[in-house]
Amino acid sequence: MSTGSYRIDYHSHILPEMDDGPKDRETAVEMLHLLREQGILTVYATPHYYRHQETVEDFLERRGRAAGMLEKEAEVLGLKLLLGAEIHIEQQISELAKIDALVYENTRSVLLEFPWRGFENWMLEEAEAICWRYKLIPVFAHLERYLNLFSKEEIQRILDVPAGVIQINTESLKKWKVRRWARRLLNEGYPIIFGSDCHNLGDRRPKKPPFYTKKLLKEAETF
Repeated sequence: MSTGSYRIDYHSHILPEMDDGPKDRETAVEMLHLLREQGILTVYATPHYYRHQETVEDFLERRGRAAGMLEKEAEVLGLKLLLGAEIHIEQQISELAKIDALVYENTRSVLLEFPWRGFENWMLEEAEAICWRYKLIPVFAHLERYLNLFSKEEIQRILDVPAGVIQINTESLKKWKVRRWARRLLNEGYPIIFGSDCHNLGDRRPKKPPFYTKKLLKEAETF
């Protein structure tokens, strides 16, 4: 375990002109300032990747351009900007070539997002197939959002994926139910990481976690 996890944002939509995050550089820069003011030292930019919309190569090219717009500002702030992607699980996505290029930078971990619908077996099968094929570690994005959408048995199936990591949004920790669930997972030895999942300067702006969650954040895992 590490005491530095609360200084790392593992899930953000900080890159401008990339997805449903900031639409321009100015907004993205202000978001970087907010993250740094909140004590974040490392932020992973994880823009959405949808297989049906573009190729991995086109996505990487766009992501590189967007990241280049923020590199200087991040350096001035003393903020390490690393790249990744939030991969939307779709049917046959495990057959996509070069999907391993979308891992969290300098790791073998990949952020996977379940569709916002009822659980179906193929979803988990695709996630496991991606990781088996490319020898990757699955990170399940904001799993707390599915607590009222998937059954307890379905959530447990996800938790039991070998080497799987659970990512929880810090904003969700304001809810007592989510805090209790996260605490239980940590006590039972499940690896957890946190992220802001910030998108803009409005309703999904970078927000400092509640003060009463600091101990929980410190106990979480780091890559």
